[in-house]
Amino acid sequence: MMENVKYKLYLQDLVAILKERLEDTMKEEYSEFDLGMQMECYNILDIIKQQAEAFNIPLVELGLEHYDLEKFMKKR
Repeated sequence: MMENVKYKLYLQDLVAILKERLEDTMKEEYSEFDLGMQMECYNILDIIKQQAEAFNIPLVELGLEHYDLEKFMKKR
């Protein structure tokens, strides 16, 4: 059971880091690197979200329940 907690905390931390990196790319002036980082973080978070739904993992447990990934792709 302790292993499950470790994996859950790992995944929650990973999602938080990816969300932070994605949000850090949203600035007035951005480089090609920022755009690449934004697209990659978006893709990874989208996969995590899809897989969570496929495995019936509540998005609230990952901090993605009200997280609008699409808003990041609309700004570019």
